[in-house]
Amino acid sequence: NNIIITTEKAILNYDIQTASRNWILPAEPIFKPIVTFDYTYVVLKDNLLICLDNESGSVVWSKSIFSNTMKEKAINKFDTVIDLKIVNGEINIYFSGGYLLSYNINDGNLDINDPVEVKLDIAACPCLATLARSPIVAATLAPAFFPCCSKLEA
Repeated sequence: NNIIITTEKAILNYDIQTASRNWILPAEPIFKPIVTFDYTYVVLKDNLLICLDNESGSVVWSKSIFSNTMKEKAINKFDTVIDLKIVNGEINIYFSGGYLLSYNINDGNLDINDPVEVKLDIAACPCLATLARSPIVAATLAPAFFPCCSKLEA
């Protein structure tokens, strides 16, 4: 019976029955984390994706979201992180530049070697980006199945 709280400077865990703090991790999350039964997943301002053990607050793993991903020139295309979701055992990070990177939920390793560029407004509908994982499939599926994703590029 714990609650996870994030601030601009820390991630905290409190016991909801006693209101006592269980642990604190000084960190700068860029938006709210994903909390599962055992773990909390957070993207930090320094481009780290971390997995925390909810019971102890210890870092289970920590990965640079751009490590071994691509050359410096390609990294500049990503712009900023806009969303974080867990789908089918993967942690998906969505970028405002129209890219999606997927990481293994168990170890934080990049599940694919190359980023997927999704030709749609993923800020409006990240569900399609997750499902499609391909610009061709996205263009085919969007009008029929996802009316919210009608902003496809030609």
